[in-house]
Amino acid sequence: MGDQEKARGAWTWERTIEILKIAATVYVGLVGTVLTWQYNERQQELARIEAIAKMLPNLAEEESKIARSGRGGHSNGGDAQSVGRWPAAAGAGHDSTGESEKPGSQARMIRDGAMWAIFRTSDKNKTMLRDLAALFPEDIYRVVSAICVADNLTADDDAITALQVSSEKLANRYSNSNANLSARLYAQALRLEKKSLGHDVPLYIVDIADVQPSESQSEEDRAQMLTSINDLADLHRDEADQSQSFNTDHWQAKQLYMKVQELGDKHESSDVQLQVARADLGLAHLYKKEKRYAPAISMAKQAETIRQKVLGQDHKLVTEAHSRVIELEKLAQDQKG
Repeated sequence: MGDQEKARGAWTWERTIEILKIAATVYVGLVGTVLTWQYNERQQELARIEAIAKMLPNLAEEESKIARSGRGGHSNGGDAQSVGRWPAAAGAGHDSTGESEKPGSQARMIRDGAMWAIFRTSDKNKTMLRDLAALFPEDIYRVVSAICVADNLTADDDAITALQVSSEKLANRYSNSNANLSARLYAQALRLEKKSLGHDVPLYIVDIADVQPSESQSEEDRAQMLTSINDLADLHRDEADQSQSFNTDHWQAKQLYMKVQELGDKHESSDVQLQVARADLGLAHLYKKEKRYAPAISMAKQAETIRQKVLGQDHKLVTEAHSRVIELEKLAQDQKG
């Protein structure tokens, strides 16, 4: 008993206070470290933004020079739409064909140099890289693809991010003028997205040189383009399903499925209509996750109608769509009850 009383007596109120003081000191130190780290990160981000802001006027000036050169009678001038016509492998605008001697090529080299500096300034900041690629898709695609031709793309996560976003933006831009190129760019965006997720997929760069609007687009090209968009949307949807919240992948998938609906509207080709039905079911899945059962049921019924018209009543894909309708209607009833 004497030893137990001695042990209990050793844990005094004063010792408790001393331990609490030490714990408080450690806690304050940890909080201070976290706040300092966040402050330094914020300062670095502000420094990047400031550096980029200083480069933007130079981009505008060189774009103006390129545009003036284009009005002077050179078809590879520099308005926003013609930027993509420059060979990706040429990068800075000079190659063995004497491109560097064309008027405006020096302005192009300066602009590409500024864009390269902006791209590298944004290294290690995925949000900033995505924003830049969305704002300047032609420039980012041209400069980054030129880097990829000369170096190993698979070792540069930042290049993959920038190229994936710019590929998707350009694919969307060309969807009404060049379905074949749009399909290849959407397929490339899919490969790059898989690569960023750690999948072992082969990579090669789609050359967007000498892009010319198509006088007419075949239904086959349109169906292939819609297939590529649906493939990319499905990947975003599968990634979104791993999260309980409505993250970026969820909204990207929804946007892409709606793009398929838009591009497939009023096209009677069976292959095109089946891709529209596929997008309808993709949207039904996303609406189900949002617990918006009315639009989900509408999309599933629409997919069932299209498949039934194209494939016949007894096809397994029609049965699949009908099962989805029944499932969603039951969920809607349970929600009301």
